[in-house]
Amino acid sequence: MSHPIRGGCIQWTEDLSHLQRLNEELKEATAQTKARNAHLAAENRVKAEMAELETRERLYDMILRLLKPTLDRIEELLSGPEDALRAALPEIAVLSAYVKRRSNMELLSASGSLPVEELGLAVRESMEYLRLCGVETAVSATGTGKLPAAVIIAAYESVETAVENCLDTLSALAAVIRVEEERLILRLLLKTERFSWLPDPGEFLDRGVRAETDVSRDGPDVIVSITFAGGGEGA
Repeated sequence: MSHPIRGGCIQWTEDLSHLQRLNEELKEATAQTKARNAHLAAENRVKAEMAELETRERLYDMILRLLKPTLDRIEELLSGPEDALRAALPEIAVLSAYVKRRSNMELLSASGSLPVEELGLAVRESMEYLRLCGVETAVSATGTGKLPAAVIIAAYESVETAVENCLDTLSALAAVIRVEEERLILRLLLKTERFSWLPDPGEFLDRGVRAETDVSRDGPDVIVSITFAGGGEGA
């Protein structure tokens, strides 16, 4: 190194090898830190993916357990003779629609609530399959927002149970869904020769859902009215 002075310049030398070694060590340490951080990030990502996969597997297992009776019934109908299978197609279609929509509700209910519109969509899809079975159907759904998932699911299960109870003689079904002050009101009007289902409020209460039920019949005309609200003993 040098520096000019009056009448000439001054020169001297300094050993910078220790700084160079430090710089190399810093570069190596930085590279190792980056590699370690990348490894940790990848490890955390894998752990998160594994946790999500385990959660989904538990959820799918739970859905399979919940829907096992319905799935078993579908399997039973599908394994029957060809003539019986042809006659069972309407029931298979209705049950399959329920499995699809009921599973979807379970997947969407992780936050503990479901939009009211999801119930309307599920009932309408079930009605589409009923129309293929020759049943006249109509749906009226009013209200928006979210309600406890247990309330929405209980209402949809009630529609399915009512339909399955009399599917072989059901000729018409109208469903009215209404939301009033955090309560979900379900009204089913059925035309059927055979109907023996009575909603059990205790069953709903076990899931944290309060329900007021009423069933009336005049010949083939059946009216089922259920008012659902959250906050039961199981909540």
